[in-house]
Amino acid sequence: MYFGRDWPPQGPSESRVLGLDFVNDMDQGETLLSSTWDVLVIIGVDANPKILQGPSITAVPKDSSLKTGTIQRVGNTKPGVTYRLRAVVITSRGNVLDGWSHVRGIGSAT
Repeated sequence: MYFGRDWPPQGPSESRVLGLDFVNDMDQGETLLSSTWDVLVIIGVDANPKILQGPSITAVPKDSSLKTGTIQRVGNTKPGVTYRLRAVVITSRGNVLDGWSHVRGIGSAT
């Protein structure tokens, strides 16, 4: 499911943590046990899109008490490329949820 809002554009030398919160797709009291992220180029060319840096982790979002979010560090985007970042999560009730959003690479690589 598309989260309906993309992350701000990111330059090639930037590295930041991006997150998705599955709270609206979970039952009351349900929490995340694990998450896995992947990347797909949807606009532009990046023959080897290795923009995911390190492991993803599950997290308790701000103003919450339950672990309903997942975060992933992202860097080394290419200018003019739009990436779809997808998280697949497993919940405490055995549900598997899938959500994504986009980040666009901007700026110059020099």
